[in-house]
Amino acid sequence: MDELRKLFFDDVWEEISKSAKPFPLSEIRIRVGKRIRCAAGGKFFYVSKIAGEKDVSRVLDVATGYSAYSASDAALKGYLHYYGGVRIGITGEGVTDGGKLMNVKSVSSLCIRIPTDAAGVFEKLADSVFSCGAVKNTAIVSPPFGGKTTMLRDMVRFASKTGKNVLVLDERYELSGSGTFDLGENTDVMLGASKSVFFENVVRSMNPDVIAVDEIYAEREAEELVKIANSGIKIFYTVHGGSLGRLEFSDAKKLFD
Repeated sequence: MDELRKLFFDDVWEEISKSAKPFPLSEIRIRVGKRIRCAAGGKFFYVSKIAGEKDVSRVLDVATGYSAYSASDAALKGYLHYYGGVRIGITGEGVTDGGKLMNVKSVSSLCIRIPTDAAGVFEKLADSVFSCGAVKNTAIVSPPFGGKTTMLRDMVRFASKTGKNVLVLDERYELSGSGTFDLGENTDVMLGASKSVFFENVVRSMNPDVIAVDEIYAEREAEELVKIANSGIKIFYTVHGGSLGRLEFSDAKKLFD
């Protein structure tokens, strides 16, 4: 929490932290010219502060170590990561060339997502995934803010505790919290790599029993998961959706046939 408070001016942080108590913060949204909106305990609230450009600059400066290059690179990607798995989404005015995004100037909105850990949440479901030493391919499907990453993190811990070698792709530094969260002594973590690099190179070299991937978005990613599963490696992954029956990716459904 000390690292999080550094992103804000003292008066702003004081109001945010007081308003959130006793619940942990899960999200803070800063929009230039509008009140700062926060989420905690499943509810949202506003603080009286009207955000200005200096509030946005403060967050970006601290999160990037006052590096203009890092801030520009983060804006192009649409997000940057901060201590403890905090992810900061970025929007503003895009500068394009030939249809390609070249720069983002005048950043106007930030979405600061704060991960939470809940050790033990998976235990009641463990028998449906682990049985007599065997592990089932498992998808965690829910709308945004449904706790998918929190559940996946605890599944990884559980699998590691059973002695399985677990390989985690933490593409956006949320699953492991950049090392903040304990994922178990039999877990290996690949930080910051793209899914294509992870699927093509890392999985083959690390020889895991189980891999865990957060947020499958594209059909090609689902296709890669099927290939990996066909080699005998078990898959844990998350995907946005209302139910498995309405899962968007047809290839991902093959994991459960």
